[in-house]
Amino acid sequence: MDGGVHNDEKVKQKDEERTVFLKQNRIQVLRFRNEEVEQNIEYVLERIKDFILSINQGQEGVQTPNPLT
Repeated sequence: MDGGVHNDEKVKQKDEERTVFLKQNRIQVLRFRNEEVEQNIEYVLERIKDFILSINQGQEGVQTPNPLT
């Protein structure tokens, strides 16, 4: 969740660096503003569900790790 502090340029830069690191380690980031979670949780949950379904269908280009390798 991202609050108002994430509008600060230094914080945005740190967020971007963290996102790059996570993506390099095959971790996808979904960002939501505090207000979205607090005021429209149905929208947030739908976005999360859609993302999970897209991974299962291979649409995100994210490979799920094979636990046997």
